[in-house]
Amino acid sequence: MLLGAHPVRCWGSSGVAVKSPLHFVLLVGLLNAVPTRAQAGAREDAARAELERQLQELVQRPAPEVDIIFEGLGLPHLQLVEAEFLLDDKPLPQLPLEELSRPGPHRLRRLPVEEGTHTLESRAVYLDSSPVFQSSLSGFRWRVASRVTFHAQRGLRMRVRAIPGQVPEAAEPHDRMKLVHEVVPEMLAPVAAPEPPPARPSAPVKVATTVEEPRHTTPAVPATLLLEVSAGKKPVAATVRVRGAVSREVSTKGTRGPREVELAPGTYAVEVIAPGFLAQTRVVSLESRARVLVGFTLARAPRKPGLRVKDGRLELTPALQFLEGAIVPAKPTDTMVALLVDAMVRQGIKRLRVEGHADNQEHEGDALSAARARALAEALERAGLARERVESVGFGDSRPVAPNITSRGRQLNRRVDLRVLER
Repeated sequence: MLLGAHPVRCWGSSGVAVKSPLHFVLLVGLLNAVPTRAQAGAREDAARAELERQLQELVQRPAPEVDIIFEGLGLPHLQLVEAEFLLDDKPLPQLPLEELSRPGPHRLRRLPVEEGTHTLESRAVYLDSSPVFQSSLSGFRWRVASRVTFHAQRGLRMRVRAIPGQVPEAAEPHDRMKLVHEVVPEMLAPVAAPEPPPARPSAPVKVATTVEEPRHTTPAVPATLLLEVSAGKKPVAATVRVRGAVSREVSTKGTRGPREVELAPGTYAVEVIAPGFLAQTRVVSLESRARVLVGFTLARAPRKPGLRVKDGRLELTPALQFLEGAIVPAKPTDTMVALLVDAMVRQGIKRLRVEGHADNQEHEGDALSAARARALAEALERAGLARERVESVGFGDSRPVAPNITSRGRQLNRRVDLRVLER
């Protein structure tokens, strides 16, 4: 009898009856699959646990931040006249230009941002404010800009620094300044889990109160201002007005040696007026106990008046003339600036606005007119006027005083006007 004619019954090790060889093969495969499914389940549980751990860690990480820093040059001959910063094409509030001009880092903004890619664009304009006769680049303006893209993510603060710098080896003058960005990521401290509220006391707790005793402050010790007024090597009898926390008026007539004036610490404007000489002014800062010597060397007033006050404006005679495209006058003189300072002091003018103008054929007339006004305003500041007393603005070619169709008319339109704001 053939073996295949009758069913064969055998028993496996697991006690399951195997009716045929095919049944046996299927049963072995099923038994081998059991541990595989178990292993898959274990791996799935481990992955789920790791995902929960990562999610928990992500929740504890603080939101991303950006720290925007501007590095001030602090060079006296390079004046920062414009600055603008845009984060994702939106202007950022910024510090005053006077503060940004000082050396060292200046934080513009620290703020939270969304995760993802962001862009910072920085723009700055520097003016060479060297005296006209000491630098071939006096009045030259550099417009520098830079754009950087960075990625923000949880747990990081992106420190973005805008760094201006000089390139003295550059062949062309307009390439001698640059602006670059530096991006450095910093780790943020994890967010601590909130602590449970303290248990409510069963009985009211008495809190001891203390009365703070009044503090006794030591009065500031006065400072001493030492005044010397001369013309050449000879002393001059002058009237000196000191304005600040306190106001004083003294005379140097008959004084041997410096005239001593005792003042409280602070910042003062010192004005000197003497017959036959152009008046001068200067800003002086005094600290407690300090003895500060301030000397004035006066210049003779010209025989013919070169300036007059008319309709709320100061008018120089002859008027300033500018070559096409020039920022400073064709014939700048120290006497011109001294006449303006003398008028400010003698006329009691507190605030003055310098208004720049251009003709209709000058390239970038708006910026050029503003540069002309700012150059004269800075010359007045260097001559001793406090910065807050002089402001500048440019009107481009929008306010001509003569037709622009002739060269003479365009020459008259290239000018600066001096408008009295407060007396």
